[in-house]
Amino acid sequence: MTLQYKVYTVAVLSASPTRLLIGLITLLTILLGDGLVVYAQSRSIDPCSTKSGTAPHDTHCDKYYTCVRNVTSVVDCPNGLVYIGGGGRSGRGNQLFGSCEYDFNVDCSGRPKRMLAASGAVAQKKGTEQINPCDVKGKIVADVTYCDRYWECVNGQPELYDCPTGLAF
Repeated sequence: MTLQYKVYTVAVLSASPTRLLIGLITLLTILLGDGLVVYAQSRSIDPCSTKSGTAPHDTHCDKYYTCVRNVTSVVDCPNGLVYIGGGGRSGRGNQLFGSCEYDFNVDCSGRPKRMLAASGAVAQKKGTEQINPCDVKGKIVADVTYCDRYWECVNGQPELYDCPTGLAF
Protein backbone atom coordinates (compact mmCIF):
# COMPACT_ATOMS: atom_id res chain seq x y z
CA MET A 1 0.00 0.00 0.00
CA THR A 2 1.31 3.42 -0.87
CA LEU A 3 0.62 6.00 1.79
CA GLN A 4 0.50 9.59 0.70
CA TYR A 5 1.53 12.22 3.19
CA LYS A 6 1.47 15.91 2.56
CA VAL A 7 4.86 17.40 3.37
CA TYR A 8 5.13 21.01 4.37
CA THR A 9 8.50 22.74 4.47
CA VAL A 10 9.13 25.99 6.28
CA ALA A 11 12.32 27.88 5.44
CA VAL A 12 13.97 28.87 8.71
CA LEU A 13 17.47 29.78 7.62
CA SER A 14 18.14 33.52 7.75
CA ALA A 15 14.51 34.28 8.60
CA SER A 16 13.52 37.05 10.96
CA PRO A 17 11.56 36.18 14.13
CA THR A 18 8.46 37.79 12.61
CA ARG A 19 8.76 35.66 9.46
CA LEU A 20 9.29 32.57 11.61
CA LEU A 21 6.14 33.33 13.59
CA ILE A 22 4.12 33.94 10.42
CA GLY A 23 5.50 30.71 8.95
CA LEU A 24 4.61 28.77 12.10
CA ILE A 25 1.08 30.18 12.16
CA THR A 26 0.68 29.36 8.45
CA LEU A 27 1.95 25.82 8.98
CA LEU A 28 -0.40 25.24 11.92
CA THR A 29 -3.32 26.59 9.88
CA ILE A 30 -2.48 24.21 7.02
CA LEU A 31 -2.10 21.22 9.33
CA LEU A 32 -5.31 21.96 11.21
CA GLY A 33 -7.09 22.42 7.89
CA ASP A 34 -5.92 18.95 6.83
CA GLY A 35 -7.44 17.38 9.91
CA LEU A 36 -4.49 17.16 12.27
CA VAL A 37 -6.42 17.88 15.43
CA VAL A 38 -5.23 17.07 18.91
CA TYR A 39 -8.09 16.07 21.16
CA ALA A 40 -8.23 16.87 24.85
CA GLN A 41 -11.29 14.88 25.84
CA SER A 42 -11.92 12.19 28.38
CA ARG A 43 -11.00 8.70 27.24
CA SER A 44 -11.64 5.36 28.83
CA ILE A 45 -7.99 4.37 28.21
CA ASP A 46 -5.04 6.75 28.09
CA PRO A 47 -2.94 5.74 25.05
CA CYS A 48 0.16 7.21 26.69
CA SER A 49 -0.13 4.57 29.42
CA THR A 50 -0.31 1.59 27.02
CA LYS A 51 2.66 -0.38 25.73
CA SER A 52 1.65 0.15 22.10
CA GLY A 53 0.88 3.86 22.51
CA THR A 54 -2.63 3.35 21.10
CA ALA A 55 -6.11 2.97 22.55
CA PRO A 56 -9.57 2.43 21.05
CA HIS A 57 -11.71 5.47 20.35
CA ASP A 58 -14.67 5.72 22.73
CA THR A 59 -17.41 5.97 20.08
CA HIS A 60 -15.95 5.16 16.64
CA CYS A 61 -14.63 1.73 15.77
CA ASP A 62 -12.68 3.05 12.77
CA LYS A 63 -10.70 5.55 14.86
CA TYR A 64 -8.19 5.23 17.65
CA TYR A 65 -6.10 7.36 19.95
CA THR A 66 -2.35 7.47 19.61
CA CYS A 67 0.29 8.95 21.86
CA VAL A 68 3.43 10.56 20.46
CA ARG A 69 5.73 12.45 22.86
CA ASN A 70 2.93 12.52 25.46
CA VAL A 71 0.52 14.21 23.03
CA THR A 72 -2.70 12.33 22.34
CA SER A 73 -4.34 12.57 18.94
CA VAL A 74 -7.08 10.77 17.03
CA VAL A 75 -6.16 8.66 14.00
CA ASP A 76 -8.58 7.37 11.34
CA CYS A 77 -8.08 3.87 10.01
CA PRO A 78 -7.93 3.63 6.21
CA ASN A 79 -11.28 3.30 4.43
CA GLY A 80 -13.10 0.10 5.36
CA LEU A 81 -10.78 -0.82 8.24
CA VAL A 82 -11.37 -0.58 11.99
CA TYR A 83 -9.12 -0.38 15.04
CA ILE A 84 -7.90 -3.73 16.35
CA GLY A 85 -5.20 -2.53 18.72
CA GLY A 86 -1.53 -3.01 19.25
CA GLY A 87 0.16 -1.17 16.41
CA GLY A 88 1.38 -4.48 15.00
CA ARG A 89 0.30 -8.10 14.90
CA SER A 90 -1.70 -8.78 18.02
CA GLY A 91 -2.71 -12.38 17.45
CA ARG A 92 -6.29 -11.26 16.76
CA GLY A 93 -6.18 -11.85 13.05
CA ASN A 94 -4.15 -10.78 10.09
CA GLN A 95 -3.62 -7.08 10.69
CA LEU A 96 -3.32 -5.06 7.53
CA PHE A 97 -2.43 -1.53 8.50
CA GLY A 98 -0.71 -1.02 11.85
CA SER A 99 -3.56 -0.96 14.34
CA CYS A 100 -6.37 -1.49 11.81
CA GLU A 101 -8.12 -4.52 10.26
CA TYR A 102 -11.20 -5.34 8.15
CA ASP A 103 -14.38 -4.76 10.14
CA PHE A 104 -15.64 -8.35 9.83
CA ASN A 105 -12.65 -9.50 11.91
CA VAL A 106 -13.29 -7.07 14.79
CA ASP A 107 -15.99 -6.90 17.46
CA CYS A 108 -17.17 -3.29 17.46
CA SER A 109 -20.00 -3.75 19.93
CA GLY A 110 -20.26 -0.82 22.29
CA ARG A 111 -18.85 1.51 19.61
CA PRO A 112 -21.64 1.42 17.02
CA LYS A 113 -20.95 4.74 15.33
CA ARG A 114 -18.21 3.49 13.06
CA MET A 115 -18.05 4.78 9.51
CA LEU A 116 -18.42 1.90 7.06
CA ALA A 117 -16.71 1.75 3.71
CA ALA A 118 -18.72 2.05 0.54
CA SER A 119 -20.66 -1.01 -0.56
CA GLY A 120 -18.43 -3.61 -2.17
CA ALA A 121 -15.33 -2.52 -0.27
CA VAL A 122 -14.57 -6.02 0.99
CA ALA A 123 -12.23 -7.71 -1.41
CA GLN A 124 -13.11 -10.81 -3.37
CA LYS A 125 -11.13 -13.56 -1.71
CA LYS A 126 -10.06 -17.08 -2.36
CA GLY A 127 -8.92 -17.73 1.20
CA THR A 128 -6.21 -15.12 1.61
CA GLU A 129 -4.84 -15.65 -1.89
CA GLN A 130 -5.13 -12.86 -4.44
CA ILE A 131 -7.26 -13.78 -7.45
CA ASN A 132 -5.51 -13.25 -10.78
CA PRO A 133 -7.71 -10.88 -12.82
CA CYS A 134 -6.62 -12.61 -16.02
CA ASP A 135 -8.33 -15.79 -14.77
CA VAL A 136 -11.80 -14.26 -14.33
CA LYS A 137 -14.48 -13.22 -16.80
CA GLY A 138 -14.58 -9.49 -15.97
CA LYS A 139 -10.77 -9.11 -15.90
CA ILE A 140 -11.04 -6.82 -12.83
CA VAL A 141 -10.92 -7.99 -9.18
CA ALA A 142 -10.59 -6.34 -5.78
CA ASP A 143 -7.27 -6.46 -3.96
CA VAL A 144 -7.50 -8.88 -1.02
CA THR A 145 -5.41 -6.64 1.22
CA TYR A 146 -6.67 -3.08 0.64
CA CYS A 147 -10.24 -2.12 -0.19
CA ASP A 148 -9.17 1.00 -2.09
CA ARG A 149 -7.18 -0.97 -4.70
CA TYR A 150 -8.06 -3.32 -7.51
CA TRP A 151 -6.35 -5.52 -10.08
CA GLU A 152 -6.99 -5.41 -13.80
CA CYS A 153 -5.75 -7.74 -16.53
CA VAL A 154 -3.80 -5.65 -19.06
CA ASN A 155 -2.22 -7.40 -22.04
CA GLY A 156 -2.37 -10.71 -20.18
CA GLN A 157 -0.62 -9.35 -17.06
CA PRO A 158 -2.17 -8.31 -13.71
CA GLU A 159 -1.79 -4.59 -12.96
CA LEU A 160 -2.55 -2.99 -9.57
CA TYR A 161 -4.49 0.30 -9.48
CA ASP A 162 -5.53 2.68 -6.69
CA CYS A 163 -9.11 3.90 -6.44
CA PRO A 164 -9.58 7.69 -6.41
CA THR A 165 -9.11 9.23 -2.96
CA GLY A 166 -11.99 8.44 -0.62
CA LEU A 167 -13.41 5.63 -2.77
CA ALA A 168 -13.25 1.88 -2.32
CA PHE A 169 -13.55 -0.96 -4.84
